Amino acid sequence: MANEPKYFLEEFAEKVLTDLGIDNLNETERAEYLPGIVHNLEIRLGAALLPSVPTSASQEFQELTDSDPTPQEWADFWKKHVPDYENKVIQALEEFKQESREIFTK
Repeated sequence: MANEPKYFLEEFAEKVLTDLGIDNLNETERAEYLPGIVHNLEIRLGAALLPSVPTSASQEFQELTDSDPTPQEWADFWKKHVPDYENKVIQALEEFKQESREIFTK
């Protein structure tokens, strides 16, 4: 498992922490905070992408949410059903990064 690539949202969360200058977390702190940040990113992405999913995909969406989908299964679903998927992901992540900057620079 140690050789598995990192989940892209985990990499993004770590980059945000670095950009904010709070990347000096020890392993215990990182293990405590990083999953919460990643979870919030997943929720944010879902909220940004879901309105673009056609109603014809609602059964597939329900089946996916009823299972224990991997990040890749979610990505495949979004790519299949959301026009301009990549740009919407980039926009949502950039908004998260900007809001994080605003919070941490107050």
